Amino acid sequence: MYFFADNKSNRAEFIRIPPDASVTKVKELMHAKWCKERPSLVISVTGGAKAYNMKPRLLRAFRRGLLKVTSSTGAWIITGGMNTGIMKLVGEIVQIYPSRCRPIHLIGISTWGCIAGVQQLDGHGENVSYHKPASEGKGVAPLEPNHTEFIFIDDGSDRKYGREISFRARLEKAISGDFFASLSKVAPKMTRPSLTPTPTSRPEPSDPIPVVLLVVEGGPNTVRTVHEAVVENSIPAVFLEGTGRCCDLFAKAFNLYNEYRQEFGLTKENPQSNIPATLRRFEELKNKLREALKQELCAISGAGDGSDDGRSKKASKTPATAGEAEKRKVDTTDYFELVYECIHTQPNFLNIISLNSRSSVEPDIDLAILEALLKATSGSDSRKTNDQRKYEQFRLALEWNRVDIVKKKIMTHDRDWDTLKDLFEIALNRNQTEFVKLFLDHDFSLTDLFRNHDKFLLLYQNSMKEPHHSLPESNNPLQSIYQQVIQPLIGDFFKIDVASRSPISSSHTRVNMDNDDDARSCCSRSLASPNNATGALNDFAGSSPLESNSNYYLDIDKELFLWSVIEDKREFTLLFWSRGKNKICAALIATLIYRKRASKDKDNSYEQIADEFENLAVQILDEFYQVNSHTCIKALIRLIPAYGNVTWLQLAAEADAKKFISQRAVQEVLNNIWYGYIRQQESERKIIFSTFMLWYSGCLQYQDELVKTYNQKKIKDDSNRKSNLSQRTSPTKTLFATEKGTDGTQMRLMHDIEDRNTAPVHFVAVGCCEQFLRAPYVKYLYNLYLHVVFLLLFSYVLLCDFFPLYEFQTDVCGSTNDPEKQDGNNNSPSVKNDEAKTNITVPYGFHKHDRPAFTEYILFLWVTTLLCEELRQLFSFEAHSVRKKITAYFEVFWNKLDFLAIMLFYVGFIFRFIPFTECFCAARIVLSVDLSLWFIRLLDIFAAIKRLGPKLVMIGEMVHDLKFYMLMLIVFILGFGVSAYSLIHGANKFTWHLPRDIIHLAYWEIFGELSSLSKFENNYRATGYTIFVLLIIYMAIVSIVLVNLLIAMFSNTFDRLHHDTDRIWKFQRYSLVCEYLSRPAIPPPFILLAHLWRFVLYISAHCTKSQWFKAKYNQHKNRTKYQIKLDEKSAANIEIVEDQLGDEVYYNYVKTVRKSPEEHELDEERVQTPQDKMFSKMGTLEDRVRIISSQQAHVLEYLDCVIDGLKMIAGDRIRVPERRRLDPDESCSIYNSSN
Repeated sequence: MYFFADNKSNRAEFIRIPPDASVTKVKELMHAKWCKERPSLVISVTGGAKAYNMKPRLLRAFRRGLLKVTSSTGAWIITGGMNTGIMKLVGEIVQIYPSRCRPIHLIGISTWGCIAGVQQLDGHGENVSYHKPASEGKGVAPLEPNHTEFIFIDDGSDRKYGREISFRARLEKAISGDFFASLSKVAPKMTRPSLTPTPTSRPEPSDPIPVVLLVVEGGPNTVRTVHEAVVENSIPAVFLEGTGRCCDLFAKAFNLYNEYRQEFGLTKENPQSNIPATLRRFEELKNKLREALKQELCAISGAGDGSDDGRSKKASKTPATAGEAEKRKVDTTDYFELVYECIHTQPNFLNIISLNSRSSVEPDIDLAILEALLKATSGSDSRKTNDQRKYEQFRLALEWNRVDIVKKKIMTHDRDWDTLKDLFEIALNRNQTEFVKLFLDHDFSLTDLFRNHDKFLLLYQNSMKEPHHSLPESNNPLQSIYQQVIQPLIGDFFKIDVASRSPISSSHTRVNMDNDDDARSCCSRSLASPNNATGALNDFAGSSPLESNSNYYLDIDKELFLWSVIEDKREFTLLFWSRGKNKICAALIATLIYRKRASKDKDNSYEQIADEFENLAVQILDEFYQVNSHTCIKALIRLIPAYGNVTWLQLAAEADAKKFISQRAVQEVLNNIWYGYIRQQESERKIIFSTFMLWYSGCLQYQDELVKTYNQKKIKDDSNRKSNLSQRTSPTKTLFATEKGTDGTQMRLMHDIEDRNTAPVHFVAVGCCEQFLRAPYVKYLYNLYLHVVFLLLFSYVLLCDFFPLYEFQTDVCGSTNDPEKQDGNNNSPSVKNDEAKTNITVPYGFHKHDRPAFTEYILFLWVTTLLCEELRQLFSFEAHSVRKKITAYFEVFWNKLDFLAIMLFYVGFIFRFIPFTECFCAARIVLSVDLSLWFIRLLDIFAAIKRLGPKLVMIGEMVHDLKFYMLMLIVFILGFGVSAYSLIHGANKFTWHLPRDIIHLAYWEIFGELSSLSKFENNYRATGYTIFVLLIIYMAIVSIVLVNLLIAMFSNTFDRLHHDTDRIWKFQRYSLVCEYLSRPAIPPPFILLAHLWRFVLYISAHCTKSQWFKAKYNQHKNRTKYQIKLDEKSAANIEIVEDQLGDEVYYNYVKTVRKSPEEHELDEERVQTPQDKMFSKMGTLEDRVRIISSQQAHVLEYLDCVIDGLKMIAGDRIRVPERRRLDPDESCSIYNSSN
């Protein structure tokens, strides 16, 4: 390795080898040490070696094309490596515009003896520094500093160019490796599983790599180079017409050759024909072509002055001598024969791109380079079929990641896509989204591709990023993926057995819309999607039958969507989401997984994409609600078998999707759950009054039937609309399939909440009281009332009814404020203290009682019922293990507070029975702290109040800010407190009360309690002045700076949350509704009866064979689940509407939010210097002047015709003034002179 002294960031590796070195070993070295990533293309640049100045416009086109092709294909660029001519130009392009996608490997192959300052590089296995020599002698040139690798050919010669030519040709031949012939060996028979790491999906370094020769200007040696590459090595060449000499010669010869072929009637099918007449015509063509190129050939023949880059200075295979160099001054090579042989025998390997400065459109050099290989592929072997050529060309475009070439040049018919199955797998594994989308847009069959489920397992294994994604072999690969990968990310409520075997009817059945009033109302407005590729009505486009059961189908789009989300393939995620069904559910799953990943990896990009999918789900939900609100509400809580029987509401809550939950549809669901059977139109005052006067609940209005049915054709009478719930005993009827016309019903959600199983709910109506008590709102009110009673009872016990169970001689806990009753020496209180004053009256609060008060027993029983309720909540979490249940329980802040408060109560209650005075004091302390926690627990109840609920979040955020603020505050408190206390009191005996005294001295100063002033206000000594100065500094920092900082932090937190108040409250309300929905109807402490009843049902259901007990237990367990299971027809109707709305939302999203790939091109394409802008405007003006001049000429000719006609009619009486026709330049000169 060496680096250039002028710029030490320019480092390059090099090897020095003899000319006969093994190209195979050099190639292996390049792949193993230098360029570890296999390129898709190698560009060999050749041309002029002398100083070459390209026009600015042509330079911009050349620069853009070269960078674009290298960035899209990862190409290597091979040059002569010297800092002259086209080699210098290529190096400057790489320096000014470095690739942001991948490093560009610029490889220079040079002759060792032709390097200026070569002695600096003469080292073995060590780093060297290369300085560009101040003066360059004849026959040497410095190295170009932007090359990344060099190969130096040392044959012992000095100052003799061209000694590397033979090796470079052999190396390029070895890299190409009969590329076009090797492609033909890969027949497009898609029988191998390309998802495995085969050479097809993961090319090896030893595989052939396409090589293309890029010719810029050049002289006679470049002609030899082109002839050797095209004719001998079958390497295609691209000529930049307009750069001069060699390129212009080949461009003119190629164009004239094609023109003369048509003129002589010669076809392209068989240029090597041996028919005498054809040979004669070819001979005539050749002579005519030679005559037409005479001038260009003379210019080339006289240009043998060493102006090439040394790429092909090769008259023979032996090294050149000094005598031969002298003879070369008279070049006798027939360059026309070389040119003619190229264009006659290998026309498909020659490609001309025009860099005409007059053209208003800049050429795409990158496209020309890639098309050169496509053209060479199409004509490399006449034995190939058209399908084989298509396959080879498609594979090349896939290597280059150029989907535009596939669209325009290769795949022009739909039938061409039938044999490209393994290429789709390659594109899928390489994250080439545009190619995958192109396949799917042409109705590529995923069913045949993923018929074998093992391919999904291979797909995860090939793209897995995390070590825990190890997936063992299994008889059911899909279920293994769900169990080990998907369920841990989504949650235990994701049912694996349901998701892996979702029935065809729920997701893939086409529904007869004519006979379904509900579906017709859902689709009452036009929902046709503008995107045909993601149509929701493709019956089985994305499904394949399971081998084991023909009644179940695999939704391939869903599986690929889950794979893309889990493996973080973001472009694929949106693509497969747009194609799949259940778009809201899928979007919420993506939101959930990305939010979890954002929390784990602390990466904000995951949060952004999670917000995108949440917004998509919100837009579809809002559109759905506007189309049909009743069906939308039904869809919110329906079980979705395709995604493991989850619901939209479950996923939104788990994903913390506040925006989704704040939507009108979700809030209507929550209102239905919150009020239960009670009509929402009832006044809250009446409901609150009914909680005190339970008999008044009979005067409220209720929803008499759990599902209120409206016939679309006629209104049924009251007797038909009132259903007897106890008569619903059919075990085969689902929630919304009790009778015909159920799909056209207006739903009342409490009915849905009561049962989600296919088995019916045996709900026995015992009057309006039961309906009233089961409403979560009523539960909330009763829990509020009794929690206030609990706090009053607890306060009463601590204040008035908490006595010791043994004798106290004094106030051992120091709870009284009378200083005469306290021991000033702070000795340890004890009943056995000999120094206790027996004549002091025992305070009232320390009178001995034989047993605890009755209120204490009530309080103990009350807290025990609260503990039972917390245990019920703990085990009600849907988790597969107790450990997961405990983890989920403690993730909620209020559960942590409940657990701590209950444990503290039992600790304090136990301490009060221990016969030690210290324990009684500890019991009072613990219970006092515990009471404070129960008061704080009252704040959670405020979440139901819209004006107070968001304030709880603000308090939490402010406490979070306060934690960091207190760290700074403690530093200043201790800094002032310790210093001031030491100056005021001097040295003291160490006690544990000392920190309290220090903090007491400094902390209360913040709030204006300047008690420390009285201790040193008359102290005019040095210590007094020191304390005075410290106090001024302390108060200035703490009272002014830190306090205002805290106010600013709180203000920022308030402003940040205040704008999102409504959304925060609605999300809090969801948690509150869920909590009180799951609670028993009876509040604590009477809740113990409900727990005992549930325990009896559990024992009876599991220990007896009574179906009645089992049904009652299932009813009791599931009555709080806000989920419904729809029949197949209703589910299919919802999915149709959801998919159509999703297609519309996706189309608008792509159109407005998603940027097109063209907007992400390299910046150099948009950067124009002032000179470039000036030349562009000048070219535009020239074009306009040319058009105006042409139009002027036509007008004058027309007027001449008119005058001639008039002369014929009127004769010589018409006098025509003499006029003068001016060209544009003349006109401008006259205009300037007149001014």
